[in-house]
Parts: sequence; C-alpha cells; structure tokens
Amino acid sequence: MAGAKRSDSRAGGKAGGRKQAPKVGAAQAAVSARPRTASSATPVRRPLVIDLVTFNTHGAVDKSLMVQHHVGPYLCGQPAAAACFQELFFRPELLALDAELLGQNVELTSTGEIEIATGHGGAYARRVTCTSKGLGGLGGGPGLAIYTSLPFTNARFFAFDGLQIPDQLAVKGVLAIDIALAGETLVLAATHFNDDENDRVDGRARRANIATLARMLVTARGKPTIVVGDFNLTSGAATGLDALLFQQLMAVAGRKWIEAGVQNARQNALARPVPTVLGSRRSIDLMLCSGGRPTLAASLVKGSYRALSDFTSDHKLVRASIQLT
Repeated sequence: MAGAKRSDSRAGGKAGGRKQAPKVGAAQAAVSARPRTASSATPVRRPLVIDLVTFNTHGAVDKSLMVQHHVGPYLCGQPAAAACFQELFFRPELLALDAELLGQNVELTSTGEIEIATGHGGAYARRVTCTSKGLGGLGGGPGLAIYTSLPFTNARFFAFDGLQIPDQLAVKGVLAIDIALAGETLVLAATHFNDDENDRVDGRARRANIATLARMLVTARGKPTIVVGDFNLTSGAATGLDALLFQQLMAVAGRKWIEAGVQNARQNALARPVPTVLGSRRSIDLMLCSGGRPTLAASLVKGSYRALSDFTSDHKLVRASIQLT
C-alpha cells in the first residue's frame, strides 16, 4: 500500500484518514469516469457513475457471524466501488467482516476515534469506522463501516443527540469520508437512524437525526454527496409520520436530493419502492444523492437498483449505481 497521510480534524466531527492510490481490481470496474479524448487531454463530459452497496447486518440481534460469512463471498465476487454497513455494533462482528473483505495481514491505524483498517489481496483496500462506544465504553459502537478501494481523506463521525432506548445503548450517528473520483471530490456517508418503534409519537428522535445529518452536510461544502443506510422511515409512506419525516429528509440542508429506491419505482412505474425489510412492505434502507451545486445533478442509472438477498439478515442488501452529470 502507498504511504499513509493522516488528515486533520475538521469542525463538527472527528477526523482521520489516509491518502492512498486506488487499488487496481474488480472494485475499480464499478466506477465509470469521464474519459479523455485520444487527440487531446481535454476531458469528454460524460456522466460519472459509482456503484454502491448499503446493508444492515442485523448485528444487534444476530451474533452468529453468519451474515458476514454469506455476504463476504458475494462482494468478493462482485465488489461495488464502496460498501456501507450498519449494525456492526461489536468488535467481533466488524473483524469478521474485515476478514471476509480485506484479505490478509490487516493493519489497523487510529486517529482519535476514527479507525482505518488496511488489507492486502481482498475485495477492498481499506475500511473506515468510528470506535466510540455507548454507556461509558461498555455499550455498542456506531455500528457503521465503509469499505472501499478508492482514495479518501477527511474521515469524520457525527454522533446523534436525542436517541431513545434501546439506541441510547450504542453511539449512532453519521460516518463520512471525502472520496477522490475522476477529478471530483465526492462525500460518501453512512448512517443508521433511531429505531422507529420507539419514536412513534412525534418522531423527535429521527428529527434530531436529520438535524445532525444537516450539520455533517455543512462540512460537505457544496460537494456532491451520497448518504446511505438504514433510516428507519419508509420512503413509500403516503401519509402519516413517516411521510412527513421523509419529506423533511429530502429537503435537508436546503439541497435537492433524489432517493434511489423512489427513483427506481418511478422508472419502472411501481406503486411504491421495493421493500428492503424481510416480511414487510417497508423500504427503509435508502440511498440519498445530491449533486451539491447547480451545475451537477444526481440521478439513478436505470436498471441498476436491486434489493438483493438478505444474506441471513432481516434486511436486504441494496445496490445501485448513481450518476453525476
């Protein structure tokens, strides 16, 4: 691996990260960049496309590590440019996934509460997480991890305020990195909102989650941004609290957003987004995308959205390709 360079802390979050040349392999094929012409160095303006995965591993309940064992071979065979995970609340769950996706001789480095794992020969070159824990260090961590072989910097974590039981036993929040991709700097963030079953009266916990997300977006500074994860609110709700929360989410930070599952439903004339929770009609595992500035628009590559196997979790793995034009 290339030499490491740690980033400085940034306002509003805890930072860490290292610059690294992108890994050459299957994961790089998941990124379509703007090519150069044969006759000159002037870029041809074509959409920049990135293939992403988000998956809730059900780690709060399932301690068997079978989810990691099942999802690992899938991503090793068909790696996305970045894979974002939720509910890796405890160390054995995270390290088991590292073993599946990072290959051999995994090296760990930390800057504050940001930890980066670097592997060799796996589907991904690096993994980033936050090591904070609830209950004074006795509870669960944020449960979030991002795996990628793309170069990134400025890893940071924003903890949620106003969590309700049982989420107060962990440290939920937003984990974000700045990815360098074909001349653009793209912000990729993973999150896991407060459990909706304990936030049914007025949605105050999830409203507070949205406010924290808005605080993270200040650090994005107009960059194109993708936020994925388990938002614990259904994007297909026509009325009620979830519909109001989703409307607020889609206006966060005053940006124009698309949601991949909603766009997929529109592209295919579906009545509602594809369910992402087993035994339910709810679609709560979302991909929010924003171009970040008026000259750059985000959209879903038609036919790319899939709510795939649960890999023994209670959620489906969601995969989609987002393009910026």
